[in-house]
Amino acid sequence: MAKIRLGNRAPLTIGASATIAEAARAMVERHVGAATVTNGDQVLGVVTERDVLQKIVAARRDPEK
Repeated sequence: MAKIRLGNRAPLTIGASATIAEAARAMVERHVGAATVTNGDQVLGVVTERDVLQKIVAARRDPEK
């Protein structure tokens, strides 16, 4: 699968074992609204700020799990 690069920085990727809290911190540090979730070289999906807000914060789930 080819990567699409927008701008001059590599896309933010996080491992599948990362917690939502870790993903959110990484997105804040990089000033991005989404991160690609990977397992080695395999892309598993994308997590977005909206995912975090709706599925974790609003649902009162623990972001550290």
